[in-house]
Amino acid sequence: MAATNGLVWKIALGVFLGLSACGLVTCTVLGTMGYAIEQQREDQVNQAVAEFIKSANDPDPFGYGKKAEEQRLRDVERQRLLHAANQPAPLKPDERCVGKTRLQRVENGWVQSGSCP
Repeated sequence: MAATNGLVWKIALGVFLGLSACGLVTCTVLGTMGYAIEQQREDQVNQAVAEFIKSANDPDPFGYGKKAEEQRLRDVERQRLLHAANQPAPLKPDERCVGKTRLQRVENGWVQSGSCP
């Protein structure tokens, strides 16, 4: 009977030590994984904070200045084209401007052929 008692204690001690080792390994693995995940989250938070600070310090975060400059350039080009389209054709060698009237030379004098700039 004494031999059986010693065997039970040995088995119980083996099971206890095996489960303790398994628990220790499991906690170590989970702790390592948790630490890695927490580092990743911390990096993401730091990156988000850095982006927020960068955008908060940007005087024009929505790019309105750039858009306004592009619109101004389009308006200037449109005005230039409109001005060029409204300019009368240059004078031909047989034409003259008198006042705001364009005159064209004919055989016996001059005839009105449009307006001058």
